[in-house]
Amino acid sequence: MENCIVCTRPCEHEPALCGDCWKNECPFPEIQCAECQEREEEREREDRETLRLIHDAGHGWLEVPTQAVIASGIVPSRYSYVDPDAGMTYLEEDCDLGLYLAAIGDEPPMTNVYINGDAWVRDLPRWTTHAEF
Repeated sequence: MENCIVCTRPCEHEPALCGDCWKNECPFPEIQCAECQEREEEREREDRETLRLIHDAGHGWLEVPTQAVIASGIVPSRYSYVDPDAGMTYLEEDCDLGLYLAAIGDEPPMTNVYINGDAWVRDLPRWTTHAEF
């Protein structure tokens, strides 16, 4: 058993194979040392829990799983959009985002995504109360 060249802990693999784990992006995740694997899993969990706030010059939308919107009990306005194939809803920032955050009683981590011109969100179907999800 040798030491990981990054974290210097004993690893059951060749140290050279863990050379990228300093970026948390080991190309051989199946052979990462336990701590490097744990860091990778934590980063993936944070990515899943972070919602995207998508902006263009005129509006913004919070990207939320449609099932989470339904579970929250809010009824989004016609200014929100839905992508049934991806299972995502895009809650309009002025009308629906605040309602959603109030309904879930929390403000999850968010990351801002800025789009030049009109956002692709505008091309999605608008939310309707009779839509099937």
